[in-house]
This record gives sequence, C-alpha cells and structure tokens, in this order.
Amino acid sequence: MRIRWKLLILLLAISVVPMLVMRYNGHTLIRELGTELGVQMRVTLMEQSTATLKRLVSDHARVLSRERELILLALQVQKSELEKRFAGSRTGDPAAEWSEGISPDRPRTPLPQMYCRQNRDGACHPFSVDYDRQTMIHLSTEAEAAGPVADSPLASMIPVYRSLREIHPGLFLWQITILEDGLLSIYPAVEDFSRHDARKSRWYTAAVSTGTALWTLPFLDPRTHKLTFVASAPVRNQEGVVIGVTAIVVPITAILQDNDSIRMLSGHAESLIVAPEPLPDSGDTGIRILASEAQPVRQHRGWRFVSEIQWFEIGDGAQTENIIADLQAGRTGVREARYKGHQCLMAYSTISSRGTALVLIVPKADLLAQAVSMEEYVRDRFAQRLRLTGLILIGIILALIILALFLSRYVTGNIQKLVDASSRLAEGDFSVRVRIRARDEVGRLGRVFNTMIPALEDRMQMKQGLELARNVQQSLLPRELPHIGGLDVAARSIYCDETGGDFYDFIPVRRNGTDGIGVAIGDVAGHGISTALLMASCRALLRCRVEQPGDMAEMLTDVNRLICNDTEATGHFMTLFYMEIIPRNRTVSWIRAGHDPALLYDPETDTFTELKGSGMALGIEPEADYPGEQLKQIRPGQVLVNGTDGVWEARNPHDEMFGRDRLRELVRGHAHEPAEKILDHVFEEMAKFRAFAPRGDDMTLVIVKVAENGKTPES
Repeated sequence: MRIRWKLLILLLAISVVPMLVMRYNGHTLIRELGTELGVQMRVTLMEQSTATLKRLVSDHARVLSRERELILLALQVQKSELEKRFAGSRTGDPAAEWSEGISPDRPRTPLPQMYCRQNRDGACHPFSVDYDRQTMIHLSTEAEAAGPVADSPLASMIPVYRSLREIHPGLFLWQITILEDGLLSIYPAVEDFSRHDARKSRWYTAAVSTGTALWTLPFLDPRTHKLTFVASAPVRNQEGVVIGVTAIVVPITAILQDNDSIRMLSGHAESLIVAPEPLPDSGDTGIRILASEAQPVRQHRGWRFVSEIQWFEIGDGAQTENIIADLQAGRTGVREARYKGHQCLMAYSTISSRGTALVLIVPKADLLAQAVSMEEYVRDRFAQRLRLTGLILIGIILALIILALFLSRYVTGNIQKLVDASSRLAEGDFSVRVRIRARDEVGRLGRVFNTMIPALEDRMQMKQGLELARNVQQSLLPRELPHIGGLDVAARSIYCDETGGDFYDFIPVRRNGTDGIGVAIGDVAGHGISTALLMASCRALLRCRVEQPGDMAEMLTDVNRLICNDTEATGHFMTLFYMEIIPRNRTVSWIRAGHDPALLYDPETDTFTELKGSGMALGIEPEADYPGEQLKQIRPGQVLVNGTDGVWEARNPHDEMFGRDRLRELVRGHAHEPAEKILDHVFEEMAKFRAFAPRGDDMTLVIVKVAENGKTPES
C-alpha cells in the first residue's frame, strides 16, 4: 500500500482535528489579544515614564541652575563688600546700612533640620548656631575673636552675611571667608567648631588658581557631614592680589528637594550626581559617581557623599559612550540600560559646564508593573475558559493517543530508520545501510539510499584529494614578490578549476658575480591533478638546476631530459618561458621552450618588441636543444610582459577573444604606472570583457618594469 493511502487512513482516524484547530485558533487569538494589550500598555507606560523622567530631571537641573545663579549673585555681593572693607572704602555704620529693608519679624532662630550632624545611620543630631555672631579664628593659633582677629575688616561682615541669608531663607548653610594668613570667618557662629583648614579645600584652591567665582562639585561638609555645594570667589586687595577666598556653602537638599512624582513611579528610584572623569587604568573617560540619593522603603530620602571612587557602570560600552558624549555636550537624555542587575530607565541632565549631571534611575519592572498585572489578569481569565474545553477533549485525546501509537509505529518506523542512517552518514559513517522490506515509496527510498552511499563516499574522497592538491599547488606559487633594486615586479595566477597547470616563479640568480632574478612562466597542457603534479615537478627541477653550474641552455636541457622521463608514458608536456634579468648590467637573457614570446614595451619609442626564440616544449624530446637569447641596454621605464595563453585567449559571451592587441594597448596606456597597477588594469579589463562567460583556461601574467633611477617604488 502506498504511503498516501496510509496518510489518508490516519487523517480519517483523527477526525477531531478541526475541533482542535478551532480551539487552538481561539487560544491563539485571545493570547495574542492579551499580549497586544500588554505590549500597548508597556509602550504607553514607557512613553509616559520617559517623558516624566525627562521633565523631572530637566526641572531639577533648571532649579539647580537658577539657584546657582542666585547664589553666585549673592556671592558677588559678599565678595564686593569684603573687598571694599579691605580697601577701607566703607564708611558709616555697616550694621545700620545692611539692616535697612529687613523685616524685624523674620525668624532668626536656627533651623534644626539644617544645623545637625548626620551619622552614618541617617540620624541627625542638632547643634546650636548664632545668627548674631560669627566664628573668627586664626587656624595657626588658638586665639579666637581677640587682638588682630577682632580688628579685622571681617568683623564688620555680620550684617552683610545676615542680610544675604534673609534674602534667601533656608538656602545657605555657611558663609565662609578665609584669608591667606589663616584668618577664618564662618557665619553663623558655631560653638563646637572643627578646626578644619579650609585653605586645603578644593573650593579654596580652585578659586585661587582660576581667579574667578566658581561652583564646586558636591563635597561632604566637615561640620554637619551633609552633602553640599560650594560657591567660592577670590577676594583681592587694592593692587588686585588675591588675599583670600569667600564662599557660600549650600546643602544639596536645599536645592534638590524630595519629589513625590518620582516615588509615584517607583519605590526603588535612585538619584545620582555624576561627572565624566578619566579612568585610572586605561585613560579612557568614565562616569564617576559623586553622590547618591537612594529611596529606602521606610526611611527619609537623603543624599550620601561617595567618598570612595565609584564608577557608573551599566554593562553596555556603547550606551556609556553615548551618555558621556551627551554629558560633555550638555544634552539632556533618557536611555534604557541595565544597572545593578536590573533593566532600568535612566534620565540625566547636566548641572554644570564641566559635564556634572543629575541622573534619575527607575527600574523598568516598576514602571511596567501595571501592564504586567493587566496581562496576567487576561491570561488568568482565559485559562479558566480553557480548562472547560480541555476537559471535553481529554477523553478524545486519550483515545487518539492509543491509536496514534500503533499507527505511528507502523507508518514512521521505516522513516525513522532512514533518519538514523542519515545521521550516521552525516557523521562520516559510510558503512551504514538501511533494511526496509516495504514495497511503497519509503521502501524504494531505502534502496536508493543504500545505492547512494558508495557513490557519495567516492565523491567525498575525490573532493578531499582535489582540495589537498589545490592547497599544495597554491603553496608552490611565490608568497611574496622579489625586492631587487632596479626592478618593479608584479605577478598573478588565476585557475579555472580547483587545480591548474599554470605557474610562475622568481628565482634569485648570480651571473659573473652580479645578482639578478630569474623569471619562469610555465603552462602544462590540460587540467586536473595530473597537470598540477607535472607543474610541481617542473618547478622543483627548475629551482634545483638553477643553483648548479652552467648557463641557461644547459640548465633547460637538463630539466627537459628529467621531465621526459616522467612524461614518456603520459603524453603530457609543458611550455616554458625562462628569462634572467641583471639590473646592474641592463641585460635580459631568455629561453623560449614552446611558449608564446614575451613583450618588451619601450615608452620612449612607443614600440613593442617580441622576445622570440626557438625551442621545443618540455617533455616531448629528451635530446632537444634550447638556445638562449639576450638583449642588452634595457632602459628605465621599459616594461616586460609575459603570461600564458589563457590571458589573450579569454573569450566573452559572443565567443570573441581578448587578444594580444588589447593587452598591448593596456600596457601602453598604463606604462607610466607601477607594475602592480598595470597588472590590476589588465585583469579588470579582462573581467569586464568576459562578463559572465566562464573561464576556459588558467590565466597567468607577469609584469616586470625597469624602475626609474634604478630603484623600485618601495625603495
């Protein structure tokens, strides 16, 4: 019975297939609907979250920029008043002047949430400050507010400090002025004063070195242990010499306030302040974390100074480079990347001209939680409906399984034998055979399979042999062109089959104490492995004989005699054109053994000379003679061209030959170029000429150009 009748019986037995198909289609439809709803909600939520994060980080950066401008403006006023006092230009009562316009009802009591010392666990212990006093001390002495300290112009700065603070309530933490001689003023006054030499601080040294007002990156305040920004500016005397630095210290929480919108997006959001900096090992640019603000579950949000060097790593080098480029260019952006093992959405915006930026990071899972819940709900509802129809089909399916076990064993047993045998054959086991007694198409396929294996084994062995022969033959061609002063050499050989009978070789020679180069071009009649073997033998014999005493005629005679011993019973032969060029003597000598003459082009006279000669092809007559020819006084710029007949006998789709005339015109038109360029032009034009016509013979071409001034282009 044929297999199609067996399949018909199987299809009739499983008559419930349409029901299964309909059930599957309904399952697929609802599943796709749920998936599409989830995808659409994901896309919508991601778009909304991206816009929200970008807006939030831009708002934070904008607020920070605005507050920074206000603080720098206040700093300029503070600096100006200091310079006036040190110049002695202030007159009258400073306190009265700076108290004007200030409401007496404004509170001047310390703010507990600002003036407290923060521990590592996040707890903050308040301490007292006095807005009516300033702490003044010489860092080099133990004296405080006495002697020259009390007489310093800094003593009259309290009204200025207080006025600026009340203009910007809740913004300033400290107003500090420190002179080069170590005199320090800090407002408001603090009892528990830490003798920290601010002259070593980054904000002090940067203001002195740049000579301008600047905004320093976040650092840890030594008194409150809080993360702060510092705006500092140099103070100058009448001669313009820097005598100190005045600064305003601002807690980072006074500018970057807690944002309920971020908590609505995720309870695991994280905020960072980062800056591009060179990596210590490679010197490339990385993103260093300067400060972080995590979102604990049951703790107040707080900025934490990162004292140890930490790098912002997202596991994607390309994304990191893009973020660095955006920060350096001052661009705001939102990107999706993997951070701390989670896929996150991160928004960033620069807050300084040096690339310092605020980064908001929200886990993607938190953003998509609503979409995931909706998708799970749809799947749960569908699963309930699916169980009902599943119970109906269980009985039918059980019956079909029992029937299918018997039918599949009968129908697919022989096919499985073929599959197993094919797998063993693919692994290289050519001894495998299948035993199928059926008389249907599967049985016939098994018999054809058994017949195919020996033929396939023979073809595989032949292919391996051809591949080995091709590799060996390619290795016999020169891997590098010779470098000999006065000559510019180029050569190329293209085979039409896996192996070929063409070859070229460059053999160093020494004639009468002068170095030269021997150029051999051969063409074995025919194709295949036998021609490749004869070519390899001829090349080896020629190379061995060149190194022995004797002139070229004796050399070719000996080589021909040895080749005839190998070709006597085969009928193979080989044409050869061998020439020796001695650049120093300006001579070229050659022997033509049945090969086409070489061409010598002289651009000065625009003429071609054929290097002819008499000589029989190698491998035909053991006693054949090979007289040599010689040409003297070759001149710079002349070009020697020779190859095999596959070059000029190449045919196009119209069965026209490329011809030696086209070859001459190409050499004439490009004779001023290097030999390699001439060779490229010839093969390019030949490829255009052939178009889609197959190669009928191997193609080998050698170009030797007498270089100008006796030098090759490389020298």
